Amino acid sequence: MVLPLDFNPDKKTDNPDDVIDVNRLGQREETMCGRDLEAYRQWISAFGRYALILRDSHDSGKIVPAHRVNMEGSGKRARDAFRSSPPGCLFLPGPLMCVQRRSSRAEVEEMKRVEKEKRTMSNIAVIIDDLFEDSEYTEPVKAFQENGHKIIHVGMKPGERVKGKKGGIEVLIDRAIRDVSLDEFDALLIPGGYSPDKLRAHEEPVEFVRSFFNSGKPVFSICHAPQLLITADVLRGRKITGWKSIVQDIKNAGARFVDEKVVEDGNLVSSRQPGDLPEFIAACLARLQESGD
Repeated sequence: MVLPLDFNPDKKTDNPDDVIDVNRLGQREETMCGRDLEAYRQWISAFGRYALILRDSHDSGKIVPAHRVNMEGSGKRARDAFRSSPPGCLFLPGPLMCVQRRSSRAEVEEMKRVEKEKRTMSNIAVIIDDLFEDSEYTEPVKAFQENGHKIIHVGMKPGERVKGKKGGIEVLIDRAIRDVSLDEFDALLIPGGYSPDKLRAHEEPVEFVRSFFNSGKPVFSICHAPQLLITADVLRGRKITGWKSIVQDIKNAGARFVDEKVVEDGNLVSSRQPGDLPEFIAACLARLQESGD
């Protein structure tokens, strides 16, 4: 926070050379010298009997209008003004003091929560089409959302509703694959079922998955999802697992098939089937946490 040397509560300055650091006004006169001492004397002369709550514009060199409280006779007005001032405002209760109101414990916790959410939230693309495996979509998506991550459904046509194999789950496509950019997302989920096979018949999903995989961002693959990765030709030399009926397809694509609940290889996290979902979800959440830190 800074004050112009000729500070006026109703005046702003855009010239950094005309300001001094208000935090240094809290020093006693004998510890000051030069420009700071002159500013301090001007402060006493102008506002010796007033407390000022300076509403910080958070923009160096600028002051927004301050609220002035007459302190003469009683400190109650000053205390009340101090308690009601927003967190972060500077409060100068007298000529020899310069303090900043501390945030309450609840305010501090809320700020920490918001900051953590900003730091850890990821935008997750879910590439999906008709006849996806219901649980391989619903359970990971529920877990991601509960942990503060944002889900964006990408598919062939925006506004289209695609259905799961069991017919009870419908998903609204948010964005067309042709209209999205890799930079918009932090991770990619590919549910299984017949959806990956349907998607790999089109160049746009294949190219999107290829680019995403090669970017190094996390890719979450379960059950039949490797079919899309195989067509994208990104599995050569990688370790992966998947549904038992596509084991040979995985090997033919140059990958090493590993028959385990969860297989992690670089940015790729894969599982075999719905029965592996608890372990798959845990591994995906851990990877998202690593990416957010």
